[in-house]
Amino acid sequence: MRKLFLVPAILTLGCVAALTACGAPDRPTAPPATPRALADQGGAPEPADTPRTLDELGSFICGFPVYATVAGKLKTLELPGGRTIQIFPATKLTFENGVTGQSETVVLTGTFHFNPLPDGNTELVFVGRNTVYYDNPPGVLHFSLIVGRYTVVFGPSGLVRQVSGVGPEQSVCDLIS
Repeated sequence: MRKLFLVPAILTLGCVAALTACGAPDRPTAPPATPRALADQGGAPEPADTPRTLDELGSFICGFPVYATVAGKLKTLELPGGRTIQIFPATKLTFENGVTGQSETVVLTGTFHFNPLPDGNTELVFVGRNTVYYDNPPGVLHFSLIVGRYTVVFGPSGLVRQVSGVGPEQSVCDLIS
């Protein structure tokens, strides 16, 4: 089974797992009971800094130890119809090659949009600057910085439609080799 692994700018170190472990709704949910529920989501994004930590999946893909440090904020917005948006304003992610010490800091100001579909699957839309892990074609793993608009569809049994989109893609491994 192919799996898509997400690396939201903030969740890089705490959520390197299948989509469902990253807070994606597992099925459509009911909209908030009142408009007040949406208004209560106000307020600034919360700090979500993560100290330098070994990125195990990134290390596996790159073939050398990869460390990541996150400085930024996170805000999750629950919308009607079971939709969720995660925003990562002013987030900086530093990747470091554990062998050479080469590092690269990237600004990740993207968003993730989780959209439940009528067939029970979930579409995930990446907008802006984000990092992702994915395998496409099967067995070829990628650890990439993507910029633009990309989508992927997953369901209860796993990946339904691979990552595809419009915008540049850069290998994180190449950035720090």
